[in-house]
Amino acid sequence: MHHGLEPEASTGSHPECAYHWPESEFYVSEQHRLVYCPIQKVACSSLKLWWAELVDGTSAPFVSLDERDQTSFDHAHFALNQRYKHHCAAQSLGRRPFVDDDWFRMVFVRNPWARLVSAFVNKVVPLHKLAQPIFDSAHARWGHVQTRTAEVARRFLGQMPQGERLRSSIWLSIAGRKAWKNEFTFRHFVELLAGANLDEDETDLHWRPQYRFLGNTSFHLVGRFERLREALQPVVDRLRVQIPFPVAHRTMYSNDPLGAESYADCPLKVLRKLRAMPNFRRFYTPALRERVGCLYRRDVARFGYDFDGPIDARQTPANRAA
Repeated sequence: MHHGLEPEASTGSHPECAYHWPESEFYVSEQHRLVYCPIQKVACSSLKLWWAELVDGTSAPFVSLDERDQTSFDHAHFALNQRYKHHCAAQSLGRRPFVDDDWFRMVFVRNPWARLVSAFVNKVVPLHKLAQPIFDSAHARWGHVQTRTAEVARRFLGQMPQGERLRSSIWLSIAGRKAWKNEFTFRHFVELLAGANLDEDETDLHWRPQYRFLGNTSFHLVGRFERLREALQPVVDRLRVQIPFPVAHRTMYSNDPLGAESYADCPLKVLRKLRAMPNFRRFYTPALRERVGCLYRRDVARFGYDFDGPIDARQTPANRAA
């Protein structure tokens, strides 16, 4: 059974070595005849650490402890290391790792609704540099009010309740561009993405649709983030290795039962004060749920998800007959 588009024909023993996304981002181990396609916000840090232990025998050069004594992964250092290896492999192997049946190719995917909240929580809430273009776009779209109107609103603002519509339509215009770093919400985030073409190459990798990462490569294993250790087991059995699966950059989510409160319009300044993030479902209203499902409809259809998770009752790796 194939997951992904049909592979392109091999280019022979002397391939071009120019950078070509996404294949140039794949990790290739000639020793293990193994290919891994990383997708941002799909246990990427943990899987890269596992890969480093498998291929290099150690992940030490790429890790450190952060201020909370949690494992922090140096993506930039690791990317340079792997791109060098990829370039060397391309010189001798050509496209064989991507098309030959004696190479095992794996990728892992995630519930699109949960993945988008994870990107928002990990990149937008803590004001990561990747979020700045988002804030700039928000200000350009919603931040324009005539000076005279803003002056009147400033005087009247103290007498009015701090409703979300008020913050979005008036307060942000008064406070200026910097205010978005405090008042931006998940609903704003979704609305901005809905006004863009997510299939464009300029779309940030953390919220780019997952199907695009697979390129024209056919994979033997399309595993699920929701059952990651179980999904990885066929690879472990095939390689006959025992490498502890590391955990890095784990987001703290609340274990409280799901309540009725929605966090769709909760501003960043409030979210940053929470000890743990709410379950991803609490960021959605019915309308936002439908909107995001439409934005990521190709991921939903191709990988078999609905809002509550995988449609299939059990993990079914896409093991293809040789």
